[in-house]
Amino acid sequence: MQQTTDYDEMQHYLKLAQDGDTDAQFRVGLMFEDGKGAQQNIQECIQWYQLAATKHAQAAYNLASIYYLGRVVAPDYKIAHKYFSKAAELQNEQGMFQLGLMHLFGQGVEQDFEKSRAWFERAAKLGSVSAMNNLGNIYRSGIGTHIQIEEAKKYYRMAADKGDLCAMTNLATVLLQTNQTEAFDWYLQAAKGGFENAQYNLAVLYEEGTGTKLNLQQALYWYKQAAQAGNIEAKEAVSRLSPIVQNQQQNDKQQQGQNTQQSSAKKGGCGCIVL
Repeated sequence: MQQTTDYDEMQHYLKLAQDGDTDAQFRVGLMFEDGKGAQQNIQECIQWYQLAATKHAQAAYNLASIYYLGRVVAPDYKIAHKYFSKAAELQNEQGMFQLGLMHLFGQGVEQDFEKSRAWFERAAKLGSVSAMNNLGNIYRSGIGTHIQIEEAKKYYRMAADKGDLCAMTNLATVLLQTNQTEAFDWYLQAAKGGFENAQYNLAVLYEEGTGTKLNLQQALYWYKQAAQAGNIEAKEAVSRLSPIVQNQQQNDKQQQGQNTQQSSAKKGGCGCIVL
């Protein structure tokens, strides 16, 4: 069976796209954007996305992203907002999230914290973990509203339960005030997932004995993990803690050797009766 090439796939979708197939128009735009089946051509990509955008949510989102990021000319937030709005209208959670960001920072629209929060809430209902995390940040910091720690926890937990490492770390940080053991557990989960901030914070908890037993060896291990990821404070902690842990390990070995000698001495009698 002959293998289909990118060029063959492009020709297949191009014929359908020219006949008005919306999904095919999106596919052709995507292939021009990625340079698959044809030389990369963002202008061609834009034309096909524009044809599909009225009915195709991902085409509208991708087109908005091109203008938002300024991949052809300087970023054009007004056009980006137009197509993110179209994507959101077609129930695209990414489009809703981006509208939340644009209203949060006043990009192409007037800064409006209430509208920003509303778009994040709509995106969160569709499963956007980034929107959940941002809602947690909004309620934790009181951006455009009063500080509501329980609401922050709710949204962080929603995202954390979906596996978002940043949300796990944020949730742990908030929980430190009320439940240090649970905070430790979330830091540990995020740290095992490779999240640098969680690795550093977990190391601090091990070093201080907060939410877990004090364990300098574990603290050093997690400081090293964070340091490898580029955390400057972690690198300083490794330099500070390494000689302490090394001395501790030597002392533990000496103590273990002494305990072994004492145990052998206690068992040294032959147990026979001398007549």
